[in-house]
Amino acid sequence: MTEPITAPRPRWVVLLTGVAAAAVAALLVSVALNELDSRSPGVGRLTPFTAADAHFRASFPKRPSRADQQVATPGGPLRLVQYTAQVGANLGYSVGWFQLPAPPVDDAAARSFLEATERGSVSAVKGTLVHTAFVSEDGHPGIEYQARVEGGYVSSRTVLVGRDAYVIQVVSTSKTPPKHDEFMASFTALPLAPPE
Repeated sequence: MTEPITAPRPRWVVLLTGVAAAAVAALLVSVALNELDSRSPGVGRLTPFTAADAHFRASFPKRPSRADQQVATPGGPLRLVQYTAQVGANLGYSVGWFQLPAPPVDDAAARSFLEATERGSVSAVKGTLVHTAFVSEDGHPGIEYQARVEGGYVSSRTVLVGRDAYVIQVVSTSKTPPKHDEFMASFTALPLAPPE
């Protein structure tokens, strides 16, 4: 049985900071920021897409590509599934999914994890935080943040659904990328299938 994560356990906060930073940094690496140029491509209508293996639905500007990788973290390897739709050389939309060793048991533990995610991911990409706010996604805790990075911006939302963590992000040369709000609003976590 997995022991639940509680706010007063600094060992878990340290572990989750590393997990969050490693997972989010792996997501960000998939869109090459140093190749971004200053032109913004047009983005047409977003099309709904369901990723059954990563338990989410979101609307992308084109069919996303899938990556499944093992990411090294302080707590051991972590499986990360990511769907990315890159539009031109300077605009990318992605949703990543990974599972924590155990779910945070209360709001304080969830908030600690989300804050660690924001700090770790901004640090991992050597960014400067522009905006951050706690959010609720269908009743689940989340954090939304934007960072200025070399060549552009990363706008990200991390949502916790039990022990499932989702990272929804847009990477662009623009502080206000096209279809950003529509893409973020289209995300829905899907319920896990019951064990057989």
